[in-house]
Amino acid sequence: LILSDYLEIQKLATTPPKQQANQQTETDMPQKCRRTGPAECTAAAAYLKSLPSAGQTALKKAAADSTQLRRNLNTTLAKLLPGKSKLLEPAEIEEKKQKIATALKKAVYGGQGTGAEPKLLGAGADRRAHCGTKAAAGSSAKLSIGVTIACLCASGSNSDNSNTACYKTATTSQASWASGSAMTDWDVIAANCKSEAAPHQTATAQELRHLMNKLNSLLYEPKGNDGTIGYIGNPDSGNGAAACSGNHTAGAGACATFTSAANTIALPTWFTELENAATAAEHYEQRAQEQATAEAMIEALNETLAAALHITTLPKEATTGATKAAAKQISTSKLKQQEAEKECNTKGKDKQDECDKLKPQGCVFNPKGDEGKKCTLSEEGKIAAEKKAEKPTEGAKPGVNCSSHTTKETCEAVPGTPPTGKAKVCGWIEDKCKDSSILVNKHFALSVVSAAFVALLF
Repeated sequence: LILSDYLEIQKLATTPPKQQANQQTETDMPQKCRRTGPAECTAAAAYLKSLPSAGQTALKKAAADSTQLRRNLNTTLAKLLPGKSKLLEPAEIEEKKQKIATALKKAVYGGQGTGAEPKLLGAGADRRAHCGTKAAAGSSAKLSIGVTIACLCASGSNSDNSNTACYKTATTSQASWASGSAMTDWDVIAANCKSEAAPHQTATAQELRHLMNKLNSLLYEPKGNDGTIGYIGNPDSGNGAAACSGNHTAGAGACATFTSAANTIALPTWFTELENAATAAEHYEQRAQEQATAEAMIEALNETLAAALHITTLPKEATTGATKAAAKQISTSKLKQQEAEKECNTKGKDKQDECDKLKPQGCVFNPKGDEGKKCTLSEEGKIAAEKKAEKPTEGAKPGVNCSSHTTKETCEAVPGTPPTGKAKVCGWIEDKCKDSSILVNKHFALSVVSAAFVALLF
């Protein structure tokens, strides 16, 4: 929008806010703004006003340019659009994390996962009912991991007292096995489990899937001398597996069952919540990866945009050389993209599982692709290949390469005439030495990459 109607946007940018508020009628707006309303123009004017003088000058010259430069700018801006859509807002990140946490809390505590300790949410008045028998799942154990662990670790007040199945010190006796009762020694059990388990900062999708596989394997381990399945825990092995009463004798013991009949496994409710948590974690991790790729793409395109705008600040004699260099860069970029595409085609072998292994290289599987090319280079992969082909484009003038300097002192000591409005030829920005003539950061991309900006460029 700025490039297509620079003078009008500049006029709006220099209009006092109060007067600007009174000029919001359609006829007061530039012709191209009338399609989308005053908001786009106002945002463009605010952005233009926020730029340093060097940035405003570069945009003004680009707006007056009628050559390939504007087309290049338009193409670059259009490429930024997909990148913007992949960026996550802080609220969206928090929402995705909360979805994982909620599913895990439901799995551990049962119900809506809002309790501070697991309770006996199922029907029954004794340990057998809540922890399970050979033919029926524990009414409470199937609803939460917390009760399942308690069925393995808790002591009772009868023959199931002094339980040391989980750690050396016997647990406190469970006060009551009536429905609705809290697990008496839960805090101690949880603390001991935490000290025994390997430390994990986050529950990744891979870790959750691994945990589910191990739990599923436990359910199929034969118990007792009759090889009964559907148990987690350690019932007495000298007899046929029996009820999970906590008393380690006659096939019984400290355990939990997940069956609908003898030797018929029925996965517990909390297993479904683990599945929900793993799926949510996979979605979050995928979006996080997309965000990282998008940020890299935006950074690369920003550099391209900065270089293109920088050309407008060069003398005419320097512009010719810059244009030739740009043409050479485009040729190199295409070659790199072709090489990366060929590698996807060759290593992917038209098989999705093989292609998925190449995702870090930017490959993506397209089942509708031509034979031999179903594993192809994604748009993000093309950007990465383009960036790989780039050579340092910084340099305040021919012969000066800001990016070659690795310390702030040597960077700011580069000799030469600084650009208008700048104190140094090169500047130390984001721990890198860059040309100080035009500084285009991620915020630049996000502010100009509105659909209206690109659509109204011509």
